[in-house]
Amino acid sequence: VLEKGVHTFNEWALAIERWVEDPPDDYLQFIPLWIRISNIPMNYYTEEAIMALGDLVGEVKEIIFDPEKPQTQPYERVQVKFNVANPLRMSKIVKIKGGKSVTIHFNYERIQKRCFTCHRLNHEQSICPLVVKRRKEEALARRHKVSKELELKKLVLEEDDPLFGVLKDDQVG
Repeated sequence: VLEKGVHTFNEWALAIERWVEDPPDDYLQFIPLWIRISNIPMNYYTEEAIMALGDLVGEVKEIIFDPEKPQTQPYERVQVKFNVANPLRMSKIVKIKGGKSVTIHFNYERIQKRCFTCHRLNHEQSICPLVVKRRKEEALARRHKVSKELELKKLVLEEDDPLFGVLKDDQVG
């Protein structure tokens, strides 16, 4: 069960490990994750290149690649030991020979829900700390703007007002 890969509940990824009496500091921090790496240039279909691309996401545990067999899929599969504290990498721009750059794409198998702002697996976008912080800052800026507008708009009685002379300026508001 533990080697099957990512386990999910209600479309959320679960970090599961065998129970130990005295868990280490990194207990439940890693999950085995299968990645589909696509858009690899043909000249770079080597085990070393695919392994290096997998290392960008996590520690490579297994690679499904046989240079003797024909390429039938537009991707290569790699299993990594992924640290759930890190965000998912969706792509990476890689420089190749000749000064050209190629965008390599990473697709994660059995990962359904994640935050689409910070790409972490432990919350949805609506409660992302980055989104919440931005909303608070925007609300504070709106409140500050409204208070400045109210401050600039002084409420005083004009001479043609029927209450002019009856009320003082500090009583108007």
